[in-house]
Amino acid sequence: METLEFYVVRSKDGKYLRSKGYGGLGKSWVDELKKAKVYTKKGPACAQVTWWATNFPDYGIPDLIPIIGTPGEPIPQEKRVLTSIWKKELSNTKRELAQAEADVKKAQRIVDDITNGRTERVLQILEEKYKGIADKLVNLQNEWPWM
Repeated sequence: METLEFYVVRSKDGKYLRSKGYGGLGKSWVDELKKAKVYTKKGPACAQVTWWATNFPDYGIPDLIPIIGTPGEPIPQEKRVLTSIWKKELSNTKRELAQAEADVKKAQRIVDDITNGRTERVLQILEEKYKGIADKLVNLQNEWPWM
């Protein structure tokens, strides 16, 4: 069976090096291995050991601890994936239903407008507005000699 090697850096007092991330806030060394920075390659881990030993010689040279792991049994994902797909489909169907209901209400409003004669009034208002704008354009064209 194939094995994997990971590396952590441990100080002489038993604390593990932690990745501080962008901005560098927080402690550099932690007590729990779970919070430690895990290196997948030996080179970067060795570079950290060298950097800490060079810049803080009073604390000694940190240890490089290998962690050897083997692949475990696969975690079944079928149920989780099918549930996720079902939730997305349910959400999409609800959205489609809401859109269809909105379309029905809009169509009903249009039908109501037609049956109540409201569309004819709106059409009349728009025609009057158009005539007003057309008259204004004609007047402007007559006033300005360069047009």
